[in-house]
Amino acid sequence: MSDFINFIYKLDNKLYNQTDNKIDDIKLIINSDNIPRTIANDYMIQSMIVQLNNLISNLYANEEDQLDSIKKYNKLKVQAQNDLLEYETDLEKLQQKKNYLVQFL
Repeated sequence: MSDFINFIYKLDNKLYNQTDNKIDDIKLIINSDNIPRTIANDYMIQSMIVQLNNLISNLYANEEDQLDSIKKYNKLKVQAQNDLLEYETDLEKLQQKKNYLVQFL
């Protein structure tokens, strides 16, 4: 009975080396409850940190591009407003000339 229980224990836990019936350290580490989770969690955290760093660097690059675009748009807006004022003065002058010509005729 004890041999059967020992055999079931070895079969269930898969910790023993088959050749010399000693506990295999690697199998013990792999089959322990906390080690794989801890390693997986550490790897997942490191992976998330790398992804977060990449995301932040991309955000900084995009922010600089957007700031440059905003500066260009503001410059173009000011230029368009100045051109609009010039066109309005030109239209007023042309309207005055038209009125003068109508009165002259």
